[in-house]
Amino acid sequence: MTRTRKPIDPETSIAMREAFYEAVDSGGLTIAEGVKRMREIVNMTQPEFAYWLKIAPRALMDIERGVGNPRLSTLLKIAKPFNLKIGFIHKPKA
Repeated sequence: MTRTRKPIDPETSIAMREAFYEAVDSGGLTIAEGVKRMREIVNMTQPEFAYWLKIAPRALMDIERGVGNPRLSTLLKIAKPFNLKIGFIHKPKA
């Protein structure tokens, strides 16, 4: 049984991207949340997104679940289509 996804209209896609970039800029996303949102923006399943990024599907699944330990090369492949850089963010003490 194949899963059919509802297409995302262009206005919704633009709004999703803008909200995503705002969350990235504020430092309000974990890697897991960010990767999942990127995948949802392009309206792909995990296997489709992994194939498109040229990474292992299991690696993507683990990252999205927050249990992965991705290599820098994997993170760079994920970040590239969204024109993101990988770096450190200062996290104030609680």
